Amino acid sequence: MSNKVTTIDECIHPLIEAVPGALDGKEDCLLSLNGAGKAVLFDATLPATHVMVSKLQAGESAIAARKLGAEGTVRVIQHAAIAPGARVMGDANGHVVTATAGARSLGFKLDRAGLGNGAGGDVIEISDVVEQPHIATAVADLGALASTDGTFAAAADLAAAKSEGEKVGDDVRLVAAKLAELIAALKTQKILS
Repeated sequence: MSNKVTTIDECIHPLIEAVPGALDGKEDCLLSLNGAGKAVLFDATLPATHVMVSKLQAGESAIAARKLGAEGTVRVIQHAAIAPGARVMGDANGHVVTATAGARSLGFKLDRAGLGNGAGGDVIEISDVVEQPHIATAVADLGALASTDGTFAAAADLAAAKSEGEKVGDDVRLVAAKLAELIAALKTQKILS
């Protein structure tokens, strides 16, 4: 059931649908821009950039879309119940869900109308504060390193120096593996290409 939700808004852009008619009936759904700069329904493969407002003229491929990250508030459709104040992210259907840890947040749910959690399909108001995921949550903790600060320089003999050198090599491999995890996470979240 959809309730009337008002928003504070000043950033509507005219866009062209990638496929004419594909966005019919998709008001309040998230959109992405494809490689040609045309609007497509957000499906979690490209970053959400806009929210569908309306067709500019029936039967045409021109649409009005509200840009995300422009501050104020924006209307979107929730996929399932979301607690007021919870951070939200897009799902593969162009709707919003409660954001998972480390995910790109599109803002947080407001409840000025006192509607509570609501249900799937409800039109809700979110603050328009797009946040990139925190790098710290994208990579697991490095944990303890094997090498000991100052041990290599103080090694009394070749065997001790060799042992500490192997520990340094283990540390370098561990750091390289964690950096590879970070790069993969950033590519998955479309922050790096």
